[in-house]
Amino acid sequence: MPSGTAVLHATGAFGRLFALWLLGCAAVVADPCLAPPMAETVEVRRVVDGDTLLLNDGRRVRMVGLDAPELGRDGTPHAPYALEARAHLVTLVELANGQVFLSGDALDRYGRVLAVAYSERHGDLAAHLLRNGFAFVAPVPPNLTGSPCQRTAERQARDAGVGVWRDGAVPVDATQLNATGFAVVRGRSGDWTVRREDRLLSFRGGFRVRIRNTDAERWFNDIDFERYARAQVEVRGWVHPWGRGGRAITVQHPAAIEVVTD
Repeated sequence: MPSGTAVLHATGAFGRLFALWLLGCAAVVADPCLAPPMAETVEVRRVVDGDTLLLNDGRRVRMVGLDAPELGRDGTPHAPYALEARAHLVTLVELANGQVFLSGDALDRYGRVLAVAYSERHGDLAAHLLRNGFAFVAPVPPNLTGSPCQRTAERQARDAGVGVWRDGAVPVDATQLNATGFAVVRGRSGDWTVRREDRLLSFRGGFRVRIRNTDAERWFNDIDFERYARAQVEVRGWVHPWGRGGRAITVQHPAAIEVVTD
């Protein structure tokens, strides 16, 4: 079973004994990109798309921490890099001989298992896709196990300008947003409107960021919301209709919204 390990460089009899003593006595810091010791071993029957696996036992796994571009359905075109994302995940699974490790067992509303997926050779599969620009980080609490590794991986792809970051179409300008589905959106924010069950941050062009009070109390308790007001803000999540022709993203965790200066 893969897990985080310390690499020790020692030679000679004393060195070997010292290394064994360290492994037995010192606390080992787990690598967030590797599967935890209690991860479940499973066999993959088929890769459905860039973030979904079908297991031999019939379960579907929605890999958490990322959102891969959508495959077209019912005659609609594939999103850019959707086919590449699926092909990349197929390769990762094939190189693992169909065996992966899962951390997480919650179910979503479609009955899919929500889990971080790992392989012995490549560690966090989501991070591997993100590092190659075939997906976006999509933090959804409480499934944040792989978040540190995944965020670093996406930053590498973004800095290198590969995959979904290549042609400058991401992030989307808030004033130009007209589709639904997952998106990374950037724009100039206005002020907050505090309501009974949530709060709304307005943007030019009619875009809104919504934060439910329940999520604010659980995940944003140390956050000053005014930091996001009247600033250049980048937000990520699933875009949904709002009001008359408007669009909104409901943010559940601070990892999905940030003030940017570039």
